[in-house]
Amino acid sequence: MARLSDTPLDKKTYRQILDTLDLVLGKLKKEEVRIFLFSLLGKNERIMVAKRFTAILLLKQGVRMTNIS
Repeated sequence: MARLSDTPLDKKTYRQILDTLDLVLGKLKKEEVRIFLFSLLGKNERIMVAKRFTAILLLKQGVRMTNIS
């Protein structure tokens, strides 16, 4: 499981980090995104992200949140 630093990020820094990530991912090709994410995330983190995306897709398809476990 990922460990977070005890030092909180201020909102400006947090926004800059997300904007930079968006910029980097937006410039990559599909296979480059896959390589980037595999190098960035551990196995459990990749599973967690995949499950979150699956939940988002199910919600967009109209499945109720109470039916997603």
